[in-house]
Amino acid sequence: MSKTKLLDGVKKVTNQREFFIIALVAVVYIVAGSFNENFLSKGNQLALLMSVATLLVLGVGVTPLMIAGCFDMSIASILALSGGLASSAAISGWPTWACIALGLTAGALMGAFNGFFVSYGEMPAFVVTLATKNMFRGLLLAVTQGHSLVGFPANYTAIGQSQILGIQLPILFAAFFVIIGAMLLKRLRFFRQCFFIGGNEKAAKLSGIRVKRTKFLLYVFLGIMAGFAGIITTARYGSCMTTTGENMELSVITGTIIGGASMSGGSGSIVGMFFGVLLMTSVTNIMNIFGADIFWQTFIEGIALFGAICLDQVTKMNRKRSVRREAEALLRKQR
Repeated sequence: MSKTKLLDGVKKVTNQREFFIIALVAVVYIVAGSFNENFLSKGNQLALLMSVATLLVLGVGVTPLMIAGCFDMSIASILALSGGLASSAAISGWPTWACIALGLTAGALMGAFNGFFVSYGEMPAFVVTLATKNMFRGLLLAVTQGHSLVGFPANYTAIGQSQILGIQLPILFAAFFVIIGAMLLKRLRFFRQCFFIGGNEKAAKLSGIRVKRTKFLLYVFLGIMAGFAGIITTARYGSCMTTTGENMELSVITGTIIGGASMSGGSGSIVGMFFGVLLMTSVTNIMNIFGADIFWQTFIEGIALFGAICLDQVTKMNRKRSVRREAEALLRKQR
């Protein structure tokens, strides 16, 4: 391999948004590990992965939706209501498989509700999902009468508390969905369409992509992932509270944007989402280890979200400049 090709290959890799976030996570791990060996301990890393498991399951559903240029503020409420319905059924004596089916179906229906009004009703995604966020949370309050659900059977709690080779089941679920999600987003035609829709929706329509149907199904897919996240969350904690999952959507969206997804659509990856969420949670974990005031954590999360939005804006501006320079270069050649 020639030196030029090698340099081009290195430049191509380093220009990827994922390279930046992976390098940043590596630096955080090295620095934190050098100051406190407890950070890199097996116990702490398993606890860290356990805390991101639910976020990663949600992220697998959020990422393709954001790539398509859509948004969902109701995912935490979908998680809570789906988990509440599944755990309520478990308390009533339903078999575990039926509880899981109920939770997934509920999530799919809530996702379909959002998707119908956003895609076919052509209503703003932010407004629709902000409204359904309160609607779904209100339904949970009505179902539970404002009380926490407890006393789940062992078969149900095993979904979130069992271990395989010393690794908690939610971590394995998250790993499975991240790997499968990354493969599908890269190879499956349906998910590849998300990039065209988010990049230029009008051009996507002209090329024959059924944009409305694709967006609708993406919301359904996200609803299913949120439903499963609700099941493993309630099973893990052995309870379902009316506040379950609150503000979780901000953590997922922030991690997804940090990982390379654009708020305007057209870019993003499951791998980037994974490292973005891991970075967010690692910072919180480091603050806990070093005894930082817990009240500062919300502020740090807000700073991270603001920084992610700024980074997204800078990336878009650089992309526009690059496209403009390429267009100008092409015009000069034609002259």
